[in-house]
Amino acid sequence: MASPELYCNIGDAYFKQGNYPKAILNYERALKLDPSFSDARYNLDFAQSFTQDKIEAVPEFILESVGRKMCYTMGSDTWAVLFLVFLALTAACVLVFLLASSTGKRRTGFYCGIVFLLLSLLCLEFSAWQKRDYGKKDSAIVMLPVSSVKSSPSGGKDLFVIHEGTKVKILDNVGDWQNIALADGRQGWIESSAIEII
Repeated sequence: MASPELYCNIGDAYFKQGNYPKAILNYERALKLDPSFSDARYNLDFAQSFTQDKIEAVPEFILESVGRKMCYTMGSDTWAVLFLVFLALTAACVLVFLLASSTGKRRTGFYCGIVFLLLSLLCLEFSAWQKRDYGKKDSAIVMLPVSSVKSSPSGGKDLFVIHEGTKVKILDNVGDWQNIALADGRQGWIESSAIEII
């Protein structure tokens, strides 16, 4: 069974050997299992400082960025447990609302129930978000020292060159070619053998 700690240790071993692409790949795999794993995040940032390509990412929409940061503060299992806790508190508030003798207690039970229900749904969404991200096979690391990105599969003109350790997003594939996008928005086609999926 794979674990974030195992992938992080494998990444550390590759880093000590000077194999930065494999180190980055394993740190990314550790973070895919547990996005809140701070050691893997620190080691990944440090390993990326040894790569040749320094690509400025296109900023994402502010609400999505804030949501992702909140989502990745804890693992999906923790979010799932919090969902169950808030759901139980919601049920307790429903009971207070139904069984309370005074209007004030019923009002408190009603409003607290709504708050706990919204919090439980938020925790469920964060847990599901991480699960969806884990299931995606749309990111890869460049493994070859130098790779040409082409304008079309099976050849075409060279658009740009990327180097080992660069993270790419996979958009499509045709035969032995992958349509990739970089964090700065540039796109093109690269041979499947040049990359390894996270």
